[in-house]
Amino acid sequence: MKIILDAMGGDNAPRAICEGTLAALREMNDIRVTLCGREAEIREAIKGLVADKGYQFVLFFATDILAEGSQFICEGDTDFVNRAFDIDCTGKSVWMPGVLSRKKQVAAPILAL
Repeated sequence: MKIILDAMGGDNAPRAICEGTLAALREMNDIRVTLCGREAEIREAIKGLVADKGYQFVLFFATDILAEGSQFICEGDTDFVNRAFDIDCTGKSVWMPGVLSRKKQVAAPILAL
């Protein structure tokens, strides 16, 4: 199932939206969620999740099926993510052409480290 959410809508956005999205992705393997919103505010929300929840990192990515790729935004241990994907996402977003699968193309390189 494909879901597109406005990360800026609702009370306590975008943090509450990001938290809810992460919880849904942990529980359901058959959904694809795309969050739409302003990168700076999404970045601040995921920084807060890293700090408050003690996550090593949060990798947010929005997949664009028509453009055949995903935009990565990472906070926390960006060195880990940079090594997994051979990129530099420290403090900036990175377009990942051809990355469309959360399990095969995102989770697999992370779990391989």
